[in-house]
Amino acid sequence: MDAGTAPTPAGGRESAGGAPARRAPRGPRRALGGPGAGRVAAGTALGALLALSLVACGGSGGPPAPASGSAPGSGPATPPTGDVTAGTGAAQGPDTSTGGTGVGTCPSSSLAAKIQDTEGAAGTVYYEMALTNIGSKRCALEGYPGVSLLDAAGRQLGAPADREPAGQPPGAAGASGGRIALAPGGLLVFTVLVTQPGVLPGCLTPDTFGKAFTMQIYPPDNTVALQVALAGGQGAQACAAPSVHELKVTTVGAV
Repeated sequence: MDAGTAPTPAGGRESAGGAPARRAPRGPRRALGGPGAGRVAAGTALGALLALSLVACGGSGGPPAPASGSAPGSGPATPPTGDVTAGTGAAQGPDTSTGGTGVGTCPSSSLAAKIQDTEGAAGTVYYEMALTNIGSKRCALEGYPGVSLLDAAGRQLGAPADREPAGQPPGAAGASGGRIALAPGGLLVFTVLVTQPGVLPGCLTPDTFGKAFTMQIYPPDNTVALQVALAGGQGAQACAAPSVHELKVTTVGAV
């Protein structure tokens, strides 16, 4: 390099006159919202629309959307409940409940009979009777038991019990009727009405009386009888003639 020649600036071009040439200015930058950006946005929107169309066409084969307010895979909002025990609220089979639809009839072999209470009024004795499910399975009963009185030799005294109309007598145990479902250990009730000797024709004098030691009970829809001792085994007077209808019985009902 000659001593009189000035050095050329780095990166610059040397002009014909020896002065460094200036770099040409760049053109204006393309705005983000220019025509190119519009094409990109339009392409993106078209792709999204196609994706939605594909989902809509193929969505019927997927799992249903969860119900509003519940997370996917969650159980029902209200858990299923079992039968509620009468008077306790426990979620188990009830001791006694109405509406035993679909439950099998209780056989005599899974029932026990007893006298719950005895009252007398106006020449009539009211026996409140109970049938308890002593079996291991739930069962049900509905309707009228068959009832008669037996002497010490097992012979029938008087006529079998007549059926009281449904709901009669008012307030009597069992008069409510209905089909009663019994869990093991559960019980239902009914009432036996006995007209005392000396009231009905054919049973007015001592020679027409007998002594009943046992009440024989056929649970509804059963042909095998249960037996309950009267007066603690001491027996009670009854009408002897089979033509005398001194007994009446209500339907079985809930306690």
